[in-house]
Amino acid sequence: MLPAVVTATGGTLPILMNGGVRQGSDIVKALALGAKAVLVGRPQFHALAAAGIAGAAHMLHLLRTELELAMIQTGVQNVRFLCNDHVGRRLTRDIVNF
Repeated sequence: MLPAVVTATGGTLPILMNGGVRQGSDIVKALALGAKAVLVGRPQFHALAAAGIAGAAHMLHLLRTELELAMIQTGVQNVRFLCNDHVGRRLTRDIVNF
């Protein structure tokens, strides 16, 4: 639904994606599909509940590392340069036609 929302707003509103983020590649996909920011509250809450502040910090470190690895795999050095072409065309088409 993210590409459809971005198209419907005509790029006039910043789109924040919330929900379903479990790994760094999820963040790359969301940003490539038009989100301006990605919220990661639930994983952070779970890590905090399981291991306190150290657990939350560790989870954020893991998420950032996964994000960096996903960026390396796309060949993009900055999230500002992510676009639909960095997400499989089939995935984008299936999401829009869902």
